[in-house]
Amino acid sequence: MTFNLFILVYILGTGIAALLAVHSWKRRSETTHFWFSLLCIAIGIWCFTSIGEALSTSISGKYTWGVLSYTGSQTSPVLFFLFVVAFTRFSHYFTRNTRIILFILPIISIILAATNQYHHLLWPDVYLIQGPFSSLSAYYVHGPWYWVEILYSYFFLAAGMLLLFITSLHQPPIYSLQTRFILAASIFPVAGNAFYALFPTFLSGIDITPALFTITCILIYYAITKLGLFDLIPIMCDEIVQSMGEGILVLDQKKRIIRINPAALRIFSLSDTVIGTSVSSVIPEFPDNGVPAMDIGTHQEILLQNSTILSINSYPVLGRDKRILGTLHILSDVTGQVTLENDLRTHSENLEAVSRQLLIANEKLHLLSGITRHDILNELTVLKGYLDIMNWEREKILHPEYLEKAMHAADTIGDLIRFTKTYDTIGTGSISWLNLHALVDAGIMRSFRGEVTIDVTIDNTIPDTCFISTESLLETVFGNLVDNALRHGGRVTRITFSLLEGDETYRVICEDNGAGIDNDEKRKIFRPGYGKNTGYGLFLTKEILAVSEILISEEGVYGEGAAFVLHIPKKLVKFMESTGTEIKA
Repeated sequence: MTFNLFILVYILGTGIAALLAVHSWKRRSETTHFWFSLLCIAIGIWCFTSIGEALSTSISGKYTWGVLSYTGSQTSPVLFFLFVVAFTRFSHYFTRNTRIILFILPIISIILAATNQYHHLLWPDVYLIQGPFSSLSAYYVHGPWYWVEILYSYFFLAAGMLLLFITSLHQPPIYSLQTRFILAASIFPVAGNAFYALFPTFLSGIDITPALFTITCILIYYAITKLGLFDLIPIMCDEIVQSMGEGILVLDQKKRIIRINPAALRIFSLSDTVIGTSVSSVIPEFPDNGVPAMDIGTHQEILLQNSTILSINSYPVLGRDKRILGTLHILSDVTGQVTLENDLRTHSENLEAVSRQLLIANEKLHLLSGITRHDILNELTVLKGYLDIMNWEREKILHPEYLEKAMHAADTIGDLIRFTKTYDTIGTGSISWLNLHALVDAGIMRSFRGEVTIDVTIDNTIPDTCFISTESLLETVFGNLVDNALRHGGRVTRITFSLLEGDETYRVICEDNGAGIDNDEKRKIFRPGYGKNTGYGLFLTKEILAVSEILISEEGVYGEGAAFVLHIPKKLVKFMESTGTEIKA
């Protein structure tokens, strides 16, 4: 056993690589830390096996440790490349299967090293030499496969360095500095391994690559922790953040700008050179409210100097150890939205004012129409009183037909006034379940106005268990139908009300045995003002029914009698016992 300076270097390299691996493994959920920790493990294995090889004094011992060292030396370049891929945010281009394929050739090299004595593709010969830097070293004669693995390793080392260089060209200055620092650190193992491969006898066969790789790991760790930026970068995906329409601003604990996307740059009219500077120095209006609440964050709106209204939602950024690393601010330009809300609020207030004015006007019109009806009816009562007196002494009147016309006009005025009162109340009553049979009876009584008519028979065959959801004003409809039959039906002796069930509606039919209605008039009788009396009876009937979604039509045969049919939706009809219990169909 011999001890020399190189053994001490390998021991230090093993310890440093182990410490870095343990520290990074704690944050292995972050892709960059995961590959960095695996790289440190590979370097640690390489250094540790180099210790064993250096301490051995026999060819077989050194050969065995040399084979074991291949588990670290052949995987390190690939792991370095995958670390760079994760660091530069290109991991999405490498699937799990792709990463596995990258390790195929290193595994082949490890197998060839273990079986070299059978094929000598890697080392045709191995012998001991005495050198100036060590008492006894193993010198490996390089075979054809050795140059394959060297080219493969250099390819991934060079690819990683090229990727770092390209990335640094497209980064803000502070990130570019960090990336170039890592790029510079990666030169050490490449230079050391190239020196070993090209001049193996200069150091008496001693490979200093693992020791130099350890230095690279130290420098990388320094670069990703010293600037305090590495903790925040993995939290966001560059592609998403860069393409977002909302502004993204990330500050560290010292209120320095760590990340700002193009949308935020446009909002504040800045360039990405502001990264690394204090937010207060470039955005004076930006609020400083400390760290927002962890569960809900904070929200506020500020007015920028260019009159932009900015909505800011702030949230804390936490590390794996729950330590607050900084704050994330999501920025939205809400100038248009706030302006629209203000306009809508103004329009709403104006509309409310107009609505109040219309309500007052409606109340005044309602009061005026009530007073007008009342005054007209009072005057009409006086007019009819005098007409009645004149009617008693009609033999003394020169033209009695004028008296009849005056009395008819007075009756017409009364009907019109009553129509306006009824029409004014359409749709204002409460909806409830009313007995349809009782409504028909009430309408019949209304049509006679207290007079007894013995010449007409009215049959109400509607079941007294039938109820309809409507206003009590519906009784006016049935009164109008009876009145219409008595006035215009000719010699009507029978009026019948019946109920039939259809597919989607119930049909209430009011039919008489009078003269009926001509087909040409059936399309006109529901128009306002059409008819021999006031012309508003059937129009009023149609309007009252329309409030309850009930349609009316005339389906009688001219010469045989009229038949008015009410089409009532089934949802408005149900059958109940006198106790109020609903009868199931």
